[in-house]
Amino acid sequence: MLDEGTVRAIEGILARGDRAEVVPGPEGTVKVLRVRRSVVRDSGKKDT
Repeated sequence: MLDEGTVRAIEGILARGDRAEVVPGPEGTVKVLRVRRSVVRDSGKKDT
C-alpha cells in the first residue's frame, strides 16, 4: 500500500517531467525509482 509520503514523492517526480517506477519490495514495502531520459546523440539529419 502506498502511504501519503510515497504518493507525494511520485507526484514530485512526475511534476519535474521524469518517469516514476514503483517496484514491490519485501513485506509490503515499495521502492520508487526516478527514470530520467536525455538525448545522448542526435544524428542531425533533417527531412528535406
